[in-house]
Amino acid sequence: MFPYFRRSEHFHDANGNATQHGFDGPIFTAPIDREHPLRLPVRKAFLDVGFNNNADADDGYPIGIAAWIENWHNAVRQPAGVAYDLSSVQVMAGCQAHRVFLSDTTEGKTATGVELIDGRQFRATKEVIISCGALRTPQVLILSGIGPTDVTSSLKITQHVNSPSVGQHLHDHCSLVQFWKLKNPELGIAMGAPDFFSNYPKFLEGMPVNWIITGTVPTAELQTGLLIDVESIDGENQHPQIKVPQAHTEFTVACSLLGMPRPGYELSTDGTHISSGVVNLLPISRGTVKLAASNPQDDPLIDPNHFATNTDKCIIRAGVRRMMQVMETPAMKNFIDGEAVPAGGVPLTSTSSDEEIDDRVRQFANTWYHPAGMAAMGKVVDSELRVMVFKGCVLLMQVLCLLPFLLISKHVFTLWRNKLQI
Repeated sequence: MFPYFRRSEHFHDANGNATQHGFDGPIFTAPIDREHPLRLPVRKAFLDVGFNNNADADDGYPIGIAAWIENWHNAVRQPAGVAYDLSSVQVMAGCQAHRVFLSDTTEGKTATGVELIDGRQFRATKEVIISCGALRTPQVLILSGIGPTDVTSSLKITQHVNSPSVGQHLHDHCSLVQFWKLKNPELGIAMGAPDFFSNYPKFLEGMPVNWIITGTVPTAELQTGLLIDVESIDGENQHPQIKVPQAHTEFTVACSLLGMPRPGYELSTDGTHISSGVVNLLPISRGTVKLAASNPQDDPLIDPNHFATNTDKCIIRAGVRRMMQVMETPAMKNFIDGEAVPAGGVPLTSTSSDEEIDDRVRQFANTWYHPAGMAAMGKVVDSELRVMVFKGCVLLMQVLCLLPFLLISKHVFTLWRNKLQI
């Protein structure tokens, strides 16, 4: 993936690490450097609890305090369809794929076309690329007869490829968001206050945060969960969670409400509160995506199975405690009056019990919307992202569900141009 990241990137710092960044791509990066009263206090608070500065969190080592970087250019965000020229590609909006056609060839099973839910069919001259996202991709595969035998059989779908891992191994970045009451909301430093955007116009571009902070959980804390979840964490089979320093947690402090408060919170976007988020970046819990029916318009059945392992509980617990330490520093106490506690709850502190933190997570955790895993490399697709047949051959179908902009890189344009009209 690395060469495609570099080719797509137009890094904002011409003196950046040339071995890690691209400088000629169409997607511009932009550092978020907003002059806001909370900008430096938040940074100081994380420094005070032991985090280090990180001049470039996108150079392969994200741990530490780094500037929040986004892909804006000239005050416009750059999704792939804006950054790349689509004039040579026929884009059919409002269409939903039903299934992929498979044919027997001398090379084995080959994807030869696509059928939409309205019955229209398209034939490929080279290959079919599935990019339906982490949750819809397994649905299309199963509807095409690529999936576990018991699933295709129960749905009365003719099976072409027995691929037991389709729809398995779902993992996501789950988080706990907390809300904090400001001491002096009349200062107008939180989104929703009168004249907020007039005073801080740069917040019209991008997220209302200045820093992204990435942390690692000490091995001693992780071992508590790992020793229950896995057979061995020592020696040559040392678990990857502790083999090298890992980016276990991500922290953000926003001058707004991160997401809408869950039931139990009586808050409104009126400039009286800010929020913080703690994310588990390396979950080992795994969920599933299944189908209730063979109708492609029916939503798949999603079981995220968040925090099913003791390790994941240890990670989010450690992250919440670290965030509480940040909020207990003098730098943050100058601004906040305390946590806005959900109805019937108790305020969390850095010394809260495991049970108190686990209870809050159980009631109020939410997704950061980064699902992945249902077409896993080595289980569903090979290292070239082609669907595996498990009989010594590989289905000629690309499954790209990680980053949409890869689909419209120059390489993929070469495959599509004048060949596949989808």
